[in-house]
Amino acid sequence: MEGYSYFFNIWPWIGLGASVVISVLLFFTDFLRVEKNKCRWKDPYWLSWLLMVLYMFHNIEEYGIDLTGAHNGFPNAMAVIFGQPLAEYFFLTVNFSIVWGVAPLVALISRKKKFPILATGMAGFMIANSLTHIVSGIVGGYNPGLATTLCLFVPIAIWTLIVCYGKNGIKSSARWWNLGIGIFYHIIMFSSILTEKFTGTLSMPLLSVILFFDAVLMLCLWIILQKKYLKNKV
Repeated sequence: MEGYSYFFNIWPWIGLGASVVISVLLFFTDFLRVEKNKCRWKDPYWLSWLLMVLYMFHNIEEYGIDLTGAHNGFPNAMAVIFGQPLAEYFFLTVNFSIVWGVAPLVALISRKKKFPILATGMAGFMIANSLTHIVSGIVGGYNPGLATTLCLFVPIAIWTLIVCYGKNGIKSSARWWNLGIGIFYHIIMFSSILTEKFTGTLSMPLLSVILFFDAVLMLCLWIILQKKYLKNKV
């Protein structure tokens, strides 16, 4: 924990507290359900909140405490890759824009507009993110975030894309567009990070700005996909 600010050490635990409250609403009330004629596990709007909660648990393993007992395991791993610690605001920008920004906006907007594709957007993003942890795990063994990826991300994200798409839901073709948008986000993210690492042409503040707008772009693409579906029945 040495070298990190007080806020950087507690922000994932703040998220955990919020996730516990939301989990109570999810599993012990109908407050976050929309399609109450269905099992909650088949309601895309209920699932949108669950996906956000899962990411907050994932943040605990990456930034709180991992399976080895290390704190801030993910930032420390990135410091090894780059040969120096990365700025705290870089990690905060990436996670706040996605987990505390895009994810709740997805849940709120999709619920209000009845946008099921938008509601399931985080599932495609989480599968894309899971691939990075899994590939890294195959190559180098355990990495901070791998356990929650395998136990939470993979099964729930795949379940979401199965039950919310297809014959009785959204057209199946939209599922692959959704996943493609999540992959596209990660392509921009890794391209930007690798550009900074190998060329040094991107400053850390600029890299943070790029990844913030990467999250905004992903949200916009989900909305565009949803409107295309409504107009043309993708």
